[in-house]
Amino acid sequence: MSTWEEWEATTQHLLATKQWEACMNHAGSVTEENKKDKKYIRSIERIYTNVMNQPAYQKDIRVIRKLAYIYYRECITNKHDSMLKYDKQYCKRQAIHYFSILLQRERQPHDLYAYAQLLYRHANNFLRYDTIDSKKRTKETAYTLYEEVIQKIEKETGDTYATLYSQACYALGRCGLELVSLYSVLLHEMMLVTDTPIALFGNKEKHITRLRRIYVCLDKVRKLNCMTRTLQRLTDIPTHLITHIKPEYVYYLLGKTLDYAWQFGLCKNKQAAWQWAERYYTYACEINYSKIVGKKNKKLASYIYISLVNLYIRQKNKEKCIYIWEKYHLSQYIPIGYQRLTAVRWAMIDKQYEKAHHMIRTYQKEKNWQEGFSAQQSMACSCILDALQGKSNSKYANQYSPKQLKLIRKLAKQSHTE
Repeated sequence: MSTWEEWEATTQHLLATKQWEACMNHAGSVTEENKKDKKYIRSIERIYTNVMNQPAYQKDIRVIRKLAYIYYRECITNKHDSMLKYDKQYCKRQAIHYFSILLQRERQPHDLYAYAQLLYRHANNFLRYDTIDSKKRTKETAYTLYEEVIQKIEKETGDTYATLYSQACYALGRCGLELVSLYSVLLHEMMLVTDTPIALFGNKEKHITRLRRIYVCLDKVRKLNCMTRTLQRLTDIPTHLITHIKPEYVYYLLGKTLDYAWQFGLCKNKQAAWQWAERYYTYACEINYSKIVGKKNKKLASYIYISLVNLYIRQKNKEKCIYIWEKYHLSQYIPIGYQRLTAVRWAMIDKQYEKAHHMIRTYQKEKNWQEGFSAQQSMACSCILDALQGKSNSKYANQYSPKQLKLIRKLAKQSHTE
């Protein structure tokens, strides 16, 4: 095994003598162990960048694919220490650029999936200041790519793509559910604490079709990983899945799919949808909690439990909400902000409006926005509280859209006549 100095000396010689094929063979000789060392990764990137600059190789699919994945891996890693000498935004632009060229030439399942993952992460980057519509368009593109991966693999025979197929089905479900959204903090809060019917924007039949497709894909993930539809014991969960996906995440997304079907009236039997949503959310909670109970430094996947709590809040079932809160010791694990928001929500549901107002005003005066209770949620709760008390919503005129304000006025009118 050569040392880094020997390997780099060979690199310099091959580049200086313009032996481009030998350069690529040399880059391909790096061991998996050495690929963990940023010196080698940066040298490989330099090799392929030099090769790409040669007119004879600018359309070479080997070079295009290699550069696409070099930058892609830098984008998806969670490490703070960059393997390359560039920031993540530069790497993301480069990866998108090379994948765009690659997919014009070939549309292989692995390449399509990697590009979809890149776009999905790009859309979910909270440090970017893209508009909601822009992020939604990016996710729509990712969703379409996941679908293409699934359809291409379904035409294949054998188990060559078994892992990728499961990953693509899961990714389609996760991405698709984020597209079936109200995209409004105010409307989300209204659906939780009031009985105001709120429909998703757009064609209802299209939402139903998409939700069915999401459910089918997520159920395929469940079946491929031998996860039972009805879980009697935690030991029924297979210990080794064919993908890195955790079983609680699969049950969680299945629950979320049926939760949305119930919330937005996108199914024929709403009661059955609610019951299955509760069941799948509960399975997810049970599996996740079994992994963290009695173990130090284990983080609870709080969003799973929050979804189950919100399911009960939306149904105005305080007894079940308290039960799971105590069962899973959520006061220890759930963000303090969400705990305070939950208290405000129940005060509104119980028509303890002054109590709710006092909690919100106290929180707003602190000006210390905590995870789980944002400034937007605080303002939304204040707006809904005013409407529930039949007060004017004129001070929110510049904060919400005409459609949202119309719903608030309708809520205020209903509350005034009760």
